[in-house]
Amino acid sequence: MKQKAFLLLFIFYIAVLNGCGLAAKGLTDTVRGGISDPIIIENVQDLHLYDSIEVIPFTSVVGVKLSTELLAYLNGKVTMYNSERNEGLNKERQFKLHGKMLYLTDDVYRKQILIQLKFNDSTTGDSLGMINVMGHANCFRGLTAVLDSLVDCVDEILTENHFYWTRDS
Repeated sequence: MKQKAFLLLFIFYIAVLNGCGLAAKGLTDTVRGGISDPIIIENVQDLHLYDSIEVIPFTSVVGVKLSTELLAYLNGKVTMYNSERNEGLNKERQFKLHGKMLYLTDDVYRKQILIQLKFNDSTTGDSLGMINVMGHANCFRGLTAVLDSLVDCVDEILTENHFYWTRDS
């Protein structure tokens, strides 16, 4: 009898710990927001040779899955590169950043967006690289959290490839 009671208590204990772990993970994911992972398709060339960036408004091939409001939200976030961050920079050597939304999932359990970033020289049109970025968030967050994480990832990609917003020289 004691063994059965101990076994039931042990099973209950494991179940409670598992549930608490899942709750803690869900809370952590909710606080953290969306996260994005870059996938390099074509290495981005060193962007330190360029003075400024021209961000072409992002487009979408996902159709009706994406509302016009969400695409406008994304474009509003990325156009800050054209306005705020390009002010006062020399525009002799400029590159273009094209973005295209390739995939979107807005299920109950997951939110995912895949965008493709293409970098091109503004003068020659030569490719400077291509990166896909997969953003995702848990079920407690909306697609705007995913879009925010995608924009943060774009900023990180530009910095990692030596495109700096302010120039001392």
